[in-house]
Amino acid sequence: MELVFNTTRGFEKDLKKYRGPDRERVTKTVNQLATYYVQDPIVFRRHVSQFSRRVFGGFESSLYSARLSARERLIFSAEDDPLFDEVVFTLFALTDPDRYPQVLAGIAESLYQIQTPGPDGGVSFDGPD
Repeated sequence: MELVFNTTRGFEKDLKKYRGPDRERVTKTVNQLATYYVQDPIVFRRHVSQFSRRVFGGFESSLYSARLSARERLIFSAEDDPLFDEVVFTLFALTDPDRYPQVLAGIAESLYQIQTPGPDGGVSFDGPD
């Protein structure tokens, strides 16, 4: 199974703020998450939070977030594409915890064309954060 990475303009803009070791750390973490997704889904689920809404006729959302540090969150999707024997990771944003609810809500809304209020007015995820 081949891993394919896509990035959005938003992610590219966020990543430009990182230099040297910080940029390498982000890249290493993304690669590690992708490896976990393919090789050890249980470990993958321990490191991410999944968007909790069921979408498109009851299917699970492929939108996730991962805590990179106390001040950084990664928002991404991970999808199996059995037709092409690929796993596609799409990187949407790197954000701080203060902006995280708004950034996540915007991404979820644009992906799923839904409004997704959570308990605090933001969107909700299942799993650790």
